[in-house]
Amino acid sequence: MQYLTFKTPPYIRFAHKYSSPHNIFTFNKGEGTLEITVHTKGRYVIETGGGSRQYPENSLFLCLFREDSRICYYEPQEHYTVGIAAEYELSDTPSEFAIPIEQCITEENTVKRFLEKIKNIIGLRQSALNRCREAAAVFDLFSLYIDYRELCDLHYSDFNVAYTFLRYGNRAQDYIAMHIGEKIAVSDIAQYVGLSCGYLSKLFKQYTGETIVRYINRKRLDVVLDIVRSKQCSLAEACAQLNLFDPNYVSLMYKKYYGKTFSELLANDQ
Repeated sequence: MQYLTFKTPPYIRFAHKYSSPHNIFTFNKGEGTLEITVHTKGRYVIETGGGSRQYPENSLFLCLFREDSRICYYEPQEHYTVGIAAEYELSDTPSEFAIPIEQCITEENTVKRFLEKIKNIIGLRQSALNRCREAAAVFDLFSLYIDYRELCDLHYSDFNVAYTFLRYGNRAQDYIAMHIGEKIAVSDIAQYVGLSCGYLSKLFKQYTGETIVRYINRKRLDVVLDIVRSKQCSLAEACAQLNLFDPNYVSLMYKKYYGKTFSELLANDQ
């Protein structure tokens, strides 16, 4: 993993969509220049002094021009590219302003997000030039590398699970928070987020380590405790606000979930 830090404000040299039946591009080693390309059609091969590497359709490639290279297309292809000029440095260790760099990304959702940003930059270039807007657009584009790396570093190494949970699991948690005082069925949550009950339940358990029902119960216990602490009311009064009408049962649930009774948890505040 390498980290890129801009030493001067970046500006966009060009941004375009390009297609051709086949072609070969030769690039000389250059400093202060880099390109981000999303290939939407066709495969491509990059040849350098160290050998060659083939990249599939629907992939993202970052070219840093640190050595002479050739990019070869042997079939009809289409790509979107942003060329950026700036002084930068690479490091093997992160710093406060460093951007984690992946030279090739094939994860579908990330590639789509890069493509959307590049299309927006192409549109920006067709309007009046503004260096401040260009620099902001470049940093916005590079922020996707940070998003990608954060997803990859989540405690589940399966990128697709991590990304899917961020898309759907967080929405499920939001739904639970909004309806915490109501009867919540897994089917209601699944309908809200747009997944089947079975897949949502599996995803939720795989990522959080607990079932949806257990998560709901634990969140309700947290809310009840917060109400008692903030309003200085009784357990029964707090339970009533969440339509929980058996405070004795709720008290037993604290012991089951936290290993302490409600009174013991409340005493910790003293």
